[in-house]
Amino acid sequence: MIVPLQPPLEGITAERFLALAQALSRASKRNPADLQTLLEDELVWLKTYTGNKNQAMAYEASARVLLDLVRLGWHIREHGYGIELVSETPRLGGLTPVEILAEKQKTRDFFKATVHHQLNDPYVRAFIERMENPSSKTGKKPITLLIADGSELHARLLAARQSNNKDDDPLAKAISPYLQLATTDAYDETTGHSLRDIWRYFRYSWSIPQFSTPGRQLLYLVRDAAHPCHPVMGIIGLNNCALQMGEEREDHLGWSLKALQERLNIAAESVESLKKEYAWLESQITAALDDVDPTNLVNTEELQQPSRETVARLRRQSQEFDRLRDETLRELAHIRTDNDGPILLAEMEELDEDHPPVDDEMLLLEGKSASNTGMQKARKHLVARKRSGLLAELLHARLMLLENRDSLLNPSSVRETIKREEMGVALQTVLAALKSRFAGINMLEISTYGAIPPYNHLLGGKLAATVLAIN
Repeated sequence: MIVPLQPPLEGITAERFLALAQALSRASKRNPADLQTLLEDELVWLKTYTGNKNQAMAYEASARVLLDLVRLGWHIREHGYGIELVSETPRLGGLTPVEILAEKQKTRDFFKATVHHQLNDPYVRAFIERMENPSSKTGKKPITLLIADGSELHARLLAARQSNNKDDDPLAKAISPYLQLATTDAYDETTGHSLRDIWRYFRYSWSIPQFSTPGRQLLYLVRDAAHPCHPVMGIIGLNNCALQMGEEREDHLGWSLKALQERLNIAAESVESLKKEYAWLESQITAALDDVDPTNLVNTEELQQPSRETVARLRRQSQEFDRLRDETLRELAHIRTDNDGPILLAEMEELDEDHPPVDDEMLLLEGKSASNTGMQKARKHLVARKRSGLLAELLHARLMLLENRDSLLNPSSVRETIKREEMGVALQTVLAALKSRFAGINMLEISTYGAIPPYNHLLGGKLAATVLAIN
C-alpha cells in the first residue's frame, strides 16, 4: 500500500517536516528509543518556534503521527517534492508450514524492538511488578499462580495417557478448558487480581506489542479447571469492526458500491426484482433516519419529501455548528482571531433560541457531560454538527431515490442510472448507513486470540479459535 502524505504545513514547518521524513527514510533501523529521541528533539524545537500557533500544533501532530507510523512498520519514500508512506502487502494464504513459521518469526523480529521498548516503560514495569509481587496489604497473591508448570502439566497428560479407565475420558480430566469473560468488576478467586488486569498481564507476554483500541471490547480468558488454580491457557479479545473493512471483505458481504451495483444489475432482469431492491434501499434510509433526532433541524414533511434546498440548508448548518464549536473552544483557551464571522447564519435564526438543538440528557448518555458551561456548549455544537451533516447525507440519498424512481424501476435504464455520480453518492450513503448499523452495533471482530505457555505446545491457540467458533 502506498499513501501520499501531505500535512497542512507551510514555510519552515513544512521544511522541518520534510527533513524529519528524510532522516527517517535513511535510517536502516527503527529503534523505538531513537524514535522517541527524535520526537523529543522536535518538541524542543517547537518551544523556540515563534510563528503561527496553528502551524505549531499542526507540525506537532504531523510529527507524532509520522513517527508512530514508522514505529508500526511503514516506510518513508520521497516522491517528487513530497513524501509517501509505503507498507508491505501481507502474504495471505497458500503458505507451506515452513513459510508460515518464517512469516511468524519475521513478525516477531519486526516488533522485537517495540515490545522491548514497551516492556521498559515505567508504567508497564510497575504494573507487571504489582501483578507478580503484590503488596501484602492488598491481600492479593502473585499472578504466577495462574501460569501452569510445564512438568506438572506433562505429568497430568502422561497419567491420562497411561490410564486404563474405559468409562471416562482421561484427557477430559487432565485438561478441562472453559471460557471466562474478563469484566471490569470481576476478580480471580485464586489471586484476587482483576480479570482485566490478568488479561492485560498475559497480553504483555506476547511477541507483538499491545495497543489500546477504541470502541467496544470483550476480553476473555481461556482457563483450565483441571488444576486447582485454574491457570490461564489462552486469551481472546473482540473489538468493534472498522467501518472500512477492505475491498475483498466488503465485496464478500455485499457492502461495497461495486457489489451493490452488481446486485442491482442482476435485479434488472425483472420489474418485480427492481421494486424489491428499491424498497430495500428506501428501508435502509428510513432505518438510518429513525436513529437521528431531527428536532429543530427538519420537520416531518422535509424528512418524507426532502428538497435540494433542505439538503443545502442542513449542510450549511453543519458547517456553522462546526464554526461555532471552534469559536467556543478558542474562547475557552483565550485565543482570539481577527477574521471571525457572524455568530449565526440567517437560517440559524429559524431554530430554537436555545442553541444548539441538543439536550443536556444527550451528553449524559454519551458520558460527555461537564460542569464547564462553555465546554457543554462546545459539545452540543459537535453533536448538532454531526446530526445536521448526517441528515443532509441521508436526505440527499432519499432525494436521489425519489428523483430517479422511474429510472431505477425500469430494466432498460437502471444500469445507466446507477452509474451516475450523484446516484453513486446516494448508494454509498445507503451502504454507510448499513455498515454503521450492523458493523457499528451488531458486529465484533477478533482482534486477539492465542495460547499462553505451556499450553501453546498443546495447540492452545487452536483451542482459543475453536472456543470462539462454538460459543
